[in-house]
Amino acid sequence: MCLDSEGNIYVAAGLNGGYSAAQDDSVKGGIYIFSPHGKALGLIPVPEDSVTNCTFGDSDLRTLYITAGTGLWRIRLNARGLQLSSGRRR
Repeated sequence: MCLDSEGNIYVAAGLNGGYSAAQDDSVKGGIYIFSPHGKALGLIPVPEDSVTNCTFGDSDLRTLYITAGTGLWRIRLNARGLQLSSGRRR
């Protein structure tokens, strides 16, 4: 999971195949976006199985990096990732 500068949360979830009898196939694999109030804002579909993580990156924090299946995906967004700390580490 990660947050953008508006407080929206981006959640890696779902599967796109290879379901076992115990798994629910109703949640498609991708990045689900929710407002700070819990309203569903959208889905970034990922055409791989088992979407596992996401984070904002690049110098402007407008690229969303996604791990899924055996690959690393990226997508440019209008949203900007939340920078948690601007201080230097010692």
